[in-house]
Amino acid sequence: NRHRGGDNITEQVKRSLTHVGPLLNDLLIDFQGFFSKAILGTHGREIFNEGMTCLKGEASVVELAMQLCSQEWLTALEKHAGVSFTKLLREGRHVATSTDEYLVKLALWSENVAAEAIAEHIVRAADFQISSKQIISALLSEQHTTIRLLHSQQKQSVAAGNKGWSEVQL
Repeated sequence: NRHRGGDNITEQVKRSLTHVGPLLNDLLIDFQGFFSKAILGTHGREIFNEGMTCLKGEASVVELAMQLCSQEWLTALEKHAGVSFTKLLREGRHVATSTDEYLVKLALWSENVAAEAIAEHIVRAADFQISSKQIISALLSEQHTTIRLLHSQQKQSVAAGNKGWSEVQL
């Protein structure tokens, strides 16, 4: 009965199931209606409700482990768990397929959104370049006009200055 460092099996079971025991206990109590119909002993005899006595009150995790490991429970679980496991696998495959399809659709949608965003960005960049060129052209034209006006004003000022100088010299 002694294993590893002098602990007996009861202590090892208590230590290993301390955190899981309450969860198992709650699951079995919460789904009692389902389990009482699904887990049947030999000749269709209900074994779940009989085993529920170990779950009521402050039953130890050792009692719970002993109940779940009894031959009758193991046989019933094996018989019904096989069918349930197969159903679970089918459902898992269905969920995996649905998830794959959803991810493919999501990826395609993301690619479309990205392509639209890139196309919109390209259009905006092209519009910006066109408007920038128009603005630069208008500014260059304005600069050229301003330079011509300044040269014209300068010529007028030089002519007026020369005329004033020639009148002063007379």
